[in-house]
Amino acid sequence: MIMAAGGDGDEYLFEAALFVPLTLVSGSIFYMSDDNARRTLLALGVGWMPVVLMFTYGWVSGGDTDSLPPVPGMVMWWLFSLQAILVGLNVGTTS
Repeated sequence: MIMAAGGDGDEYLFEAALFVPLTLVSGSIFYMSDDNARRTLLALGVGWMPVVLMFTYGWVSGGDTDSLPPVPGMVMWWLFSLQAILVGLNVGTTS
């Protein structure tokens, strides 16, 4: 409903399909033990990396950028992926 406010909603089907599972996984991480939550975040970060790299390659190769996400969105996804991987690997935490 939020994503379809500007149009008929058909062009946002992919985003909605991503939003629902990510929301369920994010909500379930709060109820997991610390070790399981870190493993889940590591799996998410590693799973996002191929997509982030594919879109980044489209920007750095100099191809047609009309079908690619905007640069601020790419920076956001790089930060999300790297943060999930670093938290999943327990980098920068103290016991």
